[in-house]
Amino acid sequence: MRFAGRLCLTATIGVLHWVVAAALAEGLSASPEMGGSQNLSRRERVPMGVVQLYFANPGNTGLMAQERSIKPTNDTVAFGRQILEALMAGPDGELLSVFPKETRLRAFFIAPDRTAYVDLDASFLEHYPHGAMSELLTVYAMVNSLTLNVPQIESVRFLIGGNEQATFAGHVSLTDAFKANMLLIK
Repeated sequence: MRFAGRLCLTATIGVLHWVVAAALAEGLSASPEMGGSQNLSRRERVPMGVVQLYFANPGNTGLMAQERSIKPTNDTVAFGRQILEALMAGPDGELLSVFPKETRLRAFFIAPDRTAYVDLDASFLEHYPHGAMSELLTVYAMVNSLTLNVPQIESVRFLIGGNEQATFAGHVSLTDAFKANMLLIK
């Protein structure tokens, strides 16, 4: 009787292990149809809460991080969008915004190759302050804020009004995807 009981217990544990493993595997992926997220393992899920947003320093010579709280979500696209909207809302204190006040985010999505696409409305270019350093800081404020806070994003590309743009203001080529640039952080 003891042997039969142990055998039954072992079999039950084995079945439970299989059921739990199957349930976990099922629950760890998010369907693109449900909010636009990619399939993510539990380790890759977006860490929610406090993020580091990058704004121009007071001398407009580099970027400085500023902590912000972001509303928790398991949707990577929604999380990236919240980061961009917080960045566009501007910094607290002495740091400088890298966006004209009129700027609006048209769309944001993440491709399967982990490239995020940031689509800004046309008013961004109409009101954009020109200058090579301003353009560089604008690009990397978005790139660093996204790639350093969202593990599912490795690089960022930019669109204006749904179209590819050669540059924002004639200085930084937008033809390729950008990865984080730690050298601009002061």
